[in-house]
Amino acid sequence: MPAKKPHKSQHPPQRKPSSAATTTDWGGVADWYDQLVGESGSEYHREVVLPGVVRLLNPKPGEKMIDIACGQGVLCRLLYGERGVEMTGVDAARELIAVARQRSDPAIRYHVADARELTFLDESSFDAAACVLAIQNINPIAPVFDGVARALKVGGRFV
Repeated sequence: MPAKKPHKSQHPPQRKPSSAATTTDWGGVADWYDQLVGESGSEYHREVVLPGVVRLLNPKPGEKMIDIACGQGVLCRLLYGERGVEMTGVDAARELIAVARQRSDPAIRYHVADARELTFLDESSFDAAACVLAIQNINPIAPVFDGVARALKVGGRFV
């Protein structure tokens, strides 16, 4: 009988509450998350989430898109490498952005930034934006929508 593979926990390790302002980034569990998701996404990402996101975004070569809460850059690399999209990724976790930069082509721009504060992005400059499996971790959410609306061109897409 074949040996069983060790089971990877689907839940992040518990974080200790901080005395500083509450944050919702995944920097404190970046190693665990990177082991779970890896360079091209977990099986769930590859088989379910990413195909759906790509279908909804309907990316065209040369378009400019932004991935909000991009983690280690899985969607950025996919859209840049397979679809020829000019990608920008934003995440509050410095540790995950560091991994994204290590794994990605330098043409993909990554920013360590709070998704609720996107004023550093050029106004009306993106064709589409995505926030995949992260919006539930951001509070308050309204500033994210305001920032994305400001960054999108007229008729831009947001999934």
